Formats: sequence, structure tokens, C-alpha cells
Amino acid sequence: MHPSFEPFILSPLDHVISKIVLKSYLSFHCNDPSQAAAVLQAGIADLVSHLPFVAGCMSSTTLPNGKQNATLVSPPTAAFLEHVPMVVVKHHNQCLTPDNATPDCPLVDYEAMNGDTTFFRAVDPPAVNIMVRWQINVLKDGIILGSSFHHQFVDGKALVQLHETLGAFCRRASGEKNVIISTGVRIQEAARRQIEQNTTSSNVDLDGAYASRPMMPLPRELLANAVSEKLYFSSSKVKELKNRFNSLLSRDPTKAKLSSNDVVTALIWLCACRARLQALPAEQRQQAASNGSVIMTVADVRSMMSPPLPDTYIANAIAMTTCSHSLNLAQKGNLDAHQQDLSDLFQIALQVQKGLRKITPDYVRGLITQQLNSDNWGSFRFRYAELMVSNMRYMPFVGIDFGSVLGKSKVYDMPKNPFDGICWVLPAPCDARGLSMTEEPWRIRLTLQREAMKELLQDRLYQWISTEKPIQAKL
Repeated sequence: MHPSFEPFILSPLDHVISKIVLKSYLSFHCNDPSQAAAVLQAGIADLVSHLPFVAGCMSSTTLPNGKQNATLVSPPTAAFLEHVPMVVVKHHNQCLTPDNATPDCPLVDYEAMNGDTTFFRAVDPPAVNIMVRWQINVLKDGIILGSSFHHQFVDGKALVQLHETLGAFCRRASGEKNVIISTGVRIQEAARRQIEQNTTSSNVDLDGAYASRPMMPLPRELLANAVSEKLYFSSSKVKELKNRFNSLLSRDPTKAKLSSNDVVTALIWLCACRARLQALPAEQRQQAASNGSVIMTVADVRSMMSPPLPDTYIANAIAMTTCSHSLNLAQKGNLDAHQQDLSDLFQIALQVQKGLRKITPDYVRGLITQQLNSDNWGSFRFRYAELMVSNMRYMPFVGIDFGSVLGKSKVYDMPKNPFDGICWVLPAPCDARGLSMTEEPWRIRLTLQREAMKELLQDRLYQWISTEKPIQAKL
């Protein structure tokens, strides 16, 4: 059945997100991949019938009040759906598990796959205006479900909800009875109205995180020279750093404790900043260090709405804020190199925490109000920063129940991207039961310019955090 729904305008929180199509994948180990593919196709068809807007197309329009470049979501034409169907199926002579690998059917290389478009949908025009599309990759012993989704359509939490809803429809398609579908069109409509009601008459300082600016394409040479790597941080060292830093903060009862996210973001920031400085000519480093660095951090704001948005809301509900820090290249006389690293890291973690604590209900209402008051909805968005970190460590992408045929999702990842300074902290992997293993290393997907990435991989702090040696230095 052709998807049909009333066209609607994206919310103010959708509009402040960049117009970009992202990709991700989930993998499944299953006994009958062909049957699993059929279940996924049926599940996606039922999902589109239940939430037809996921098949929609985006376009710019002018609102009746004169606001320009608002994003309108409309049903796709039959010709567009034929050209860009909701789902395609591809077969690969590869396998997911080492036990099933043979010379004629090799083990899938996840890192090579991340740069291989054969596992993901092409998003050439006009497909860039999609909400979401899927590709079912059938392997010898499992499925890799590749997703291409528009970031103005969903954030990370919404993408989890979208796949949990798809999992529910796949359970139905597998014969499970009494499956509850937790969201629907009316829930989405009510949530969008609710966002527009969360406004303020006060002048809220967004601390320079957002501004009216045109969408400028990145220079091709920057895209061509950017490389994306997956980094691994020791979870035991992250935990020990957090405990050590918090023991220092406990001396002052007015200080809030640092989170693991604060520490990991600070690690990424310090390592990336130093790598970029080292990649510069020697005579430019001191000036660049004194100029400081700006990082963009992201927070989910569903709970900050009044009343809170439901977790079943499938759209964007995030806010961003910036924090800055200047690196001191001169080593302190009483500290060795590693002690100085930890001292710098502590101060940066405090800056990260301070930045995230700026995002309050008032901040969110101010953001929504400024977007609604903007004459050009397509120009008011977050500022670019040298680094942007989005943490999905605890998002439950792994372990989603897709029913008896597919089982639970095993691996979630996002492929390599060409955008310098973009960093995703990926979800923790899951065990054989589909339970998240938060003691596993932190998986970091980071993109930097080629020379900076070379420096980062040789950075002493990165090499230390990516091993399991115990902490020896004292702050």
C-alpha cells in the first residue's frame, strides 16, 4: 500500500540539525538468513504502514507567516518510491562468525565494510531528501541491516526507538502473539506540538552554540584528506580516572562528580587537539595552542520539556553547547609528562562537565524560541566547532529483540565519515544473550585530517589509554 499522511513541518529541534544523511548498521546471527530477510521485509512494510511518515520526502517551503526554508515532510510519489524503494536486498558470499569462514566464503571485515558502499544504500540526489531507507545484506550465517537516515529526521535515541519498533513488527512477522507497538502517528504529532509550546519570553543566552549562518559546503581538499579510525579506550582506565578525579572533587562538597562521559570526552579532546598541533609546522604550534580549541557536546533534552517528551518520540530532541580550552605546550617543572597529561585531562573534564550543565530547561526553551522567531528556519543552526562528540555508549542498539527468526541485534556501528572533527562514541557490544557489556573497551569513531590522525595514533596519552596497564602517576 502506498504510504499516505498529511504533510507536516519538522519541529524547531529538527531544524537546528545539519542536513546530512548518515549510515549505520545492525548485525544478526541467524540459522536461516533468507527467512530472516523475508521477516525484515515484512517488518519494514508493516512499520511503514503504521508510521507512513518514515517513507516521506523532505523539501523546503515558506510558512504562511513568511518564515523561509522550513522543512516540509510529504508523502513520496509512486515514481520516487520506485526509484528509491524503502528496502533492497543484497546477497554476499561472506559470513559473520569465524567458525563458518572458508576460503570460498571469507569472514566479513567490518572495518573494510565501513568504507564499502555495497552494504549501504546510495544517497545520491534526489535520495538525499529521504527520511530513512534500508538495505538487507544476506550473508551465509546472518544479516547485516544497513540504514541510511537523514539526521534532521532522527537523533540517536530516536533511531533506537525506530529499530525497536521495527523489531516489534518483525516479532509479529515471526509469529509472536500479543506484540505491543509502543508508538504511533498521534504520539509523534502530539510531541511536535509540545515542542513548539516549550517557549520563553526571556532572553536566553545560548553561549554562542547556535547562530544564523548559511549552509556552506566543506572544501573538497578537506574531505579528501580526512581519515576515520576506530579507537579503543580501556574501560578500566576510564573508570579509574573517573574515580581518581572524583576523589579530588570530594574535598569540595559544592563540586559535582564527573561522569564517564566527561572523562572520555576530555580524553578525545586532549588527544585530538595535541595531534592537530603536532601536525602543524613547529613555528605555528604555540600560536595555535594559545588560540584555544572549541568542542561541541550533545545532550538529550526529552526529559527537560514540560511535560517531558515520551521516549517513543521518533525525531530530534537534542541540544548542543560549546566549551573551550587552551593547551599549555610548556611542561610544568614539577610534573613528568604523564602527570601533566592527567592534570590537563582533569581540567578539561571539568570544562566538559561545565559545558553540559549549561543545557537546562531554560536553555532548551530559549533554543526553541530563537528558532521559532528566526525569519529563515534553514539558517539557524549550531555553530561549527573543531570537534563534536556524540556519546551513544549506553544507547540500547544492541540486544533489540527482532523475534525468533532474527534473534537479538549483535553489533551496531556507524561507517567511516569524511567530516573532520566528528566523533561518535559507539554503543557497548553485547554478549551471547544480547546483554550490553559495559566493561568492554570504549569504541570511538573519530575523523581527523590524515597527518593529525598519524600524530594521534602516536600520542603518549592515546597509547596509554588504549592499553590495560594500571595507573601509576599521581595528580
